[in-house]
Amino acid sequence: RHAIEQTRTTAMAAGTLVHRYLEMHLLDDAFVAGNLRIIASPDAGQVSGTEIVGGVTEILKRFFGSELHTRARKAKILGREVPVYLSLDGKQWSGTIDLIIEENGAIIGVDYKVTKKPAELPTEYEQQKRIYTVALRRILGRDPASFEFWGLA
Repeated sequence: RHAIEQTRTTAMAAGTLVHRYLEMHLLDDAFVAGNLRIIASPDAGQVSGTEIVGGVTEILKRFFGSELHTRARKAKILGREVPVYLSLDGKQWSGTIDLIIEENGAIIGVDYKVTKKPAELPTEYEQQKRIYTVALRRILGRDPASFEFWGLA
């Protein structure tokens, strides 16, 4: 049980570092390890474990220069880390859309995942995709709007 909790904590810390890095450096030409060290420093209020930073470094090295990175750099950025509060199907939902881009006239919301994108989306991902797509349409008042998961690992 302790190992599962530790793994969950490590994964959350890694995800936080990846999100923070991309929030500040998504449009940079390349990954810069020094920028990650600043974000991961104890002074920045982040987890600074060598194992976590090493794993995040590998994830970000693969992302920069990838097809997804190229898409982000070519697209018009409409928002980053956009909070969402929504009533849908009689329920209240809240979350954060990591990135909103406009690509070829279409609005696309993006959620970064520090894992590989699964071949088939789990039920909770399908639900998140549906809710965030509705949120994008309501926020921006236009279509087409869609939502994607970017598996970065």
